[in-house]
Amino acid sequence: MMKHAVVVVSTLIGLISGSAFAQPTLPPTSLQGNDGTAQTARSAPQTTGYDYIVSDCIKQRAKTASEVEKANAIGERELLVNALVYSMSIDRACIRGLLAAARSIESEPPLAGRQTMESVEHQLARERYDRVAPLCREDEKKQKENQAQLELLSSEKPDNWRYFVQIDFLAANSRMYGLVTGECHDALEEARLQVEHVDACLNVYNQTADKKTSDLTNRETGQISECKSLNLYPPQAKPK
Repeated sequence: MMKHAVVVVSTLIGLISGSAFAQPTLPPTSLQGNDGTAQTARSAPQTTGYDYIVSDCIKQRAKTASEVEKANAIGERELLVNALVYSMSIDRACIRGLLAAARSIESEPPLAGRQTMESVEHQLARERYDRVAPLCREDEKKQKENQAQLELLSSEKPDNWRYFVQIDFLAANSRMYGLVTGECHDALEEARLQVEHVDACLNVYNQTADKKTSDLTNRETGQISECKSLNLYPPQAKPK
């Protein structure tokens, strides 16, 4: 029995290193830029990479849940391990894919008939933060739920392979959520700083974009460096 547990641990823990989790491929999209003044809608927004991943993840998670249920009903250890490993890989790929898409979300025009004095750059930064924040809250919630299940199971001592498979899966899941939590923290902090500094960096860009490097003051050079560290120079909402 313990031999089976060791095999399951090796399988699950080995697969959370990162290389086993493929990132979803984002569909191609195009940036829409403007001059930062009041805008009106130009066309209906197209499906974004973020929306594509949300839709695909719903389908993939439903599929993996069904596979786990079938494997559990059949009662084959290897089949159940494979189904659980696959469900964990899909879960992490979805979280990481959504994070990546949220951090690179592209600007969309406001609703028809509405106007806003908010610059496209600031709107873009705010939308990123508004999408990254709930992803991180959801990850934290799942991590706590997973840990609670692990602690509950750890207090039991049934002598059967299903118990070992489940407890090893929960332990591996805890490791996986721990890795994603760090990525979430970095993404959320980046998004927060972008919202805070995006308009200042837009102003820096407007004042320096046409200057030669030799004509920049030390202060301007420092401002450009700071904005580049936040991925705000040049403005992300400007067309390539």
